[in-house]
Amino acid sequence: SGAWSHSINMMAGFDQGVYRQVNFDKSFFTGASYLAENDAYGSFIVNHIYNYKKPDGAISSLGLQQNVTTLGAQTDLNLLGQSLSFENEVGLFVGDVPSTIVTSPKTNQADVGLFTRLEGHNKTPLTYSILFERYGTNYQPAGGSVQSNQSHLETQLGWKFDGGLRLTGRQNRTESSLETANSLVENTYGLRLTGPLLGALVDGLTGSVDASSTHLKNESVTTHSQTYTTGMSLSKTITDDLSGRYGFRYRKIHNNITAAITQAHDHTLGADYRWALGEFSGTLSPGVIVTESTTGTRHSLQYGPQISANANVGGHSFNVNYQNNNTEEYVPPSNNIFSETASGRYSYTTGVHTVSLSGDYFQRSPDAADDTQAWRVGVNYTIHFSNAPDVTDVASEGKTIQTAMEVSADELLRKPE
Repeated sequence: SGAWSHSINMMAGFDQGVYRQVNFDKSFFTGASYLAENDAYGSFIVNHIYNYKKPDGAISSLGLQQNVTTLGAQTDLNLLGQSLSFENEVGLFVGDVPSTIVTSPKTNQADVGLFTRLEGHNKTPLTYSILFERYGTNYQPAGGSVQSNQSHLETQLGWKFDGGLRLTGRQNRTESSLETANSLVENTYGLRLTGPLLGALVDGLTGSVDASSTHLKNESVTTHSQTYTTGMSLSKTITDDLSGRYGFRYRKIHNNITAAITQAHDHTLGADYRWALGEFSGTLSPGVIVTESTTGTRHSLQYGPQISANANVGGHSFNVNYQNNNTEEYVPPSNNIFSETASGRYSYTTGVHTVSLSGDYFQRSPDAADDTQAWRVGVNYTIHFSNAPDVTDVASEGKTIQTAMEVSADELLRKPE
């Protein structure tokens, strides 16, 4: 048997969706987590979270309480010549379920969430994985990212060829409104090829080609569609410090109820430049996105530039991102839209301490409606109880968070003009 290591985390905080007025006790969390790890047996974790939400007078006079307990385990093992990684988690929800537009709060409910994943490979180039998760109707933990009343099954089978190419087949099945008489089933089948696509013909060219088909249908057949998607992304090293990238995606959606067909083409073009000046280093990544779509007689074009940059020096890191998007519709009634997003992040790391400042800005200007603007600012302090982070890791993390973020007016504080 291997050596055991243990850790305990305790947490408390509040959750609030609108930042105009901070109310610390509107939705309050407390919780604890215990983790045990063993080199031979794997990892085992127990989590418990309690949440209390004050009554919303516009909906109900009831305050909501929730207790969520989860048990998880992850282990690696060898069985019948297979190298396997097995991960499981089960969650128990006990408490009150928030109200919706058409339902009142449900008190003293209990439900279960399940998650399991198996990944494996052997001495051949074959890899495989299967994932299953299911969450009951009342499994609705406050602040949780899981989708209640839904199940999801995902299987993948891969093969790695000589020269670095990898082919992966996948099948996803998602059933939502699971515990109702009108469940919605989405089935997707796809193939993906990644690696040095042209081998020795074009030095430094890597990328992927993907194709998939998705079938969507509910029990009452009021929703029934088929979506076909093909795409490719390419990356080419030009110099030691400069690389270029290009992406293309085509989508065709056939609505079997109305017989309407929607088609869209996406193109992205960009570059990544790695630079150094004295003690400073960083990256600069400009690009452009163009999307053309057609539904029946309607035709629209979306286009706009985007740019992201980061710089590091000592314990300091800086990240900025900007993107704007122009939507033009060529068939009346048209509603041309201009939107833009900008974000920035600064962080300073010394030893095990990291302090960061971040900000986001959003603007949307449609011809047929009022303009919308929103902004958000944040301050974070992190203390690392194990190894101190490398400043380049902190900078890279910030860049990833900012470039992946899609800022919307619904997510940010609306600022009236």
